Amino acid sequence: MIDFTKAIELFKEGYSLRKIKRDTGINDGKLSKPLKGLGFLIASRVGNSEFNKYLVWEEAKKRYLESGMQESIKKICKELHTTPVSFTKWLREQFFHIKPRSTPRNEELETKKLEYQSFLR
Repeated sequence: MIDFTKAIELFKEGYSLRKIKRDTGINDGKLSKPLKGLGFLIASRVGNSEFNKYLVWEEAKKRYLESGMQESIKKICKELHTTPVSFTKWLREQFFHIKPRSTPRNEELETKKLEYQSFLR
């Protein structure tokens, strides 16, 4: 017997069915039936219909601006249970200039690329 209690609480908090599936291991198809039975509107492949991403993004934008645009978008999004990619895209649509942060992995790849280009010469 599957215990849907935790999954239903996560859904009420705004988690998508896919995220709940990853966290709990409950198939999203099996999860949608009890949620529909509780009166939640579940549309196929669009996530949690009770969840308003724009309200979350406004809160994330407020935190980002209050930090002087220094706090990590990834950290803010993780705490607010939204994706950094969609939030960043939304910010760019509002004419924010979001500069990608340099990571050690990107720098390593760039170094290898330059080494390879010099090897070809």
